[in-house]
Amino acid sequence: PQLGAEVMFYAAREAIRNAARHARGEKETTPLQLGVAIRWDNGLEIVLEDNGVGMEALALETGNQGLALHNTMMAVVGGWMSVDSQPGAYTRVSLKLPENRRLP
Repeated sequence: PQLGAEVMFYAAREAIRNAARHARGEKETTPLQLGVAIRWDNGLEIVLEDNGVGMEALALETGNQGLALHNTMMAVVGGWMSVDSQPGAYTRVSLKLPENRRLP
């Protein structure tokens, strides 16, 4: 359904925007690599991973407002989002929208 597709799109866009804005930390001229993997496994899965400075543990626990909002929206359409990060190495955002889900 279109609603699920739109929620996935905007969640992925937020993750990409965050990587572009925050992944380099204080070194804005440092090259940034962003990998995007898209696959179908009983639903749509998108994984975005950067080679940036990573997120601090507190930021992972409390989340930033943008990712927290999109995490909630993913849940509303029957999907989920996870964020994994290693400070100084990477941040990975995984989005999954199962094929057989019920929309509200």
